[in-house]
Amino acid sequence: MIYARVDCILKDHPKALMAELEAPGAMSLYLWSLLYVRSMDGDGTFPKLALKVSWCNVLQSVTYTSTLIKVGLWKERANDTIEIVNYAAKNETSKEIEKRRADRKS
Repeated sequence: MIYARVDCILKDHPKALMAELEAPGAMSLYLWSLLYVRSMDGDGTFPKLALKVSWCNVLQSVTYTSTLIKVGLWKERANDTIEIVNYAAKNETSKEIEKRRADRKS
């Protein structure tokens, strides 16, 4: 089973509170993004196109994305990708996942 890590202090983090005040529901998209990236063994980035299969509709997705970028939880990157800020501080990177899997096999 694969797990994404979320620090319990997120519920009181100033950026999370600002996101929810500005766009109620935005943190559900943030949580979805953590799960999506982890399920893809990513390094904290994901294609904007993936938002089409998220837990929100298109209008919410646009609003929430803008809000999460504005408050600093996400960064817009080249090639139509989004970075989850400080993803690797709590979650494994693709290199760490690969190493762990290789260690299990040996």
